[in-house]
Amino acid sequence: MKKKWMGLVGIIILVTAGVMYLVFINPPGDINIEGRWQLAAGPEECYAGVHFMRGVTPQKGGASLKEVRGNVTQMSYGTYEKKMNRLTVSLNNPPAPPFDLQMKEEGERLELDYARAGKQLGCVYKPEKK
Repeated sequence: MKKKWMGLVGIIILVTAGVMYLVFINPPGDINIEGRWQLAAGPEECYAGVHFMRGVTPQKGGASLKEVRGNVTQMSYGTYEKKMNRLTVSLNNPPAPPFDLQMKEEGERLELDYARAGKQLGCVYKPEKK
């Protein structure tokens, strides 16, 4: 009888942990931005590539942004914090003030709207091929 109760308590703990993971850590309908993305469409001022690395939770992690001007490539590194469809990127190499990006997922594409160089940009990214 005691083993039966121990098994039932174990199952309840596992189910509770699974529900908490889905609700708090990885909510349904959340936009998955993890990975390397390359520019598919957008004005010249858009970042040529973005890379988001998951941290302890999907809401925070590392970010790198790739900027190409002619034959010069500039990489910027920092962190991101995600809240619903808004992403706040804080770059620390080279240092820059935090800026917000609006996200939208369209199938395999990631749409990012952000202000850069005094312009509001709408940039579409697709997963980078390995």
